[in-house]
Amino acid sequence: MLAKHHSEYGVWPAALGDIMTAPMDVHGNGELRYRVDGERGAMLYSIWRNGVDDGGDGAMIDDAGRKVQAGKIPSDMVFFPMSAQ
Repeated sequence: MLAKHHSEYGVWPAALGDIMTAPMDVHGNGELRYRVDGERGAMLYSIWRNGVDDGGDGAMIDDAGRKVQAGKIPSDMVFFPMSAQ
């Protein structure tokens, strides 16, 4: 829906609620996080299992929360934009 909206109107919606009911974040209190960044465009993400909002950073972390090349969990799970990885 985000990509379709951007394609049709040339802009990202200011709020996810402008185009749809935001899904609940099972790892956080409330809805999935949505933000628009001038450089990165729109992002839709969960705070994921570490319970911390890392701003949509999908870097892998180890059990201690340190960023690593091949960690066990992502710091945030990014749903949009989809990563090629």
